[in-house]
Amino acid sequence: CTPNGPTMSYRELQQACKAAGMPATGTTAALRARLLELAQDGGRAAALPAPPWPAAAASADAEPAAAAAGAADEDHLLALCLDQDPIASLDRRSRERVGGYVRELLQYNRHTNVYSQSAYSHLPFHIADSVTLGLLISALAKSTSQVLDLGSGSGLPSVLIACVNPDIPVYALESKSRKTRFLDQAGRALSLPRYRPITANVHEFA
Repeated sequence: CTPNGPTMSYRELQQACKAAGMPATGTTAALRARLLELAQDGGRAAALPAPPWPAAAASADAEPAAAAAGAADEDHLLALCLDQDPIASLDRRSRERVGGYVRELLQYNRHTNVYSQSAYSHLPFHIADSVTLGLLISALAKSTSQVLDLGSGSGLPSVLIACVNPDIPVYALESKSRKTRFLDQAGRALSLPRYRPITANVHEFA
């Protein structure tokens, strides 16, 4: 199997780059390009350890093992996201909603890109930052307050604002339908009836 082989996932490309002592960040295409360039350099390639991607005759257990490893990584990332100071100050229900959002995001992102997997190391910061904003809104909100998030993307900060303030109407404006589909799914999964994703371009909406 080569770096362009059909069995190589993004995670496996990262592992191969790390084993070769190369940067393991960037797009899938960039990682493949680095490995292909390395493969063309026979002298260096001969000194490298065996590549971590599965061979063509990989056993039937390889895919379940990879899935289990991915689930373990996601559990670790979830724990990091919840182990942030602002999340610790939340009540139990709000904390559960925040954790539920992280789970929904990681699961959805397995098949549809709404948050760059290469930026997962930044996710705990983005979660904490969004929750902090939600707490500020909670402290300043009036009975008539509403929130409009322009360019909501993967729901940071709009979904987290709604998690902290479930009684405040939060409108999430996003032009990409694949992302608003995720936002709608997350809002329903987290029981946030006042969270409203809107598929529209900000210039057209204005």
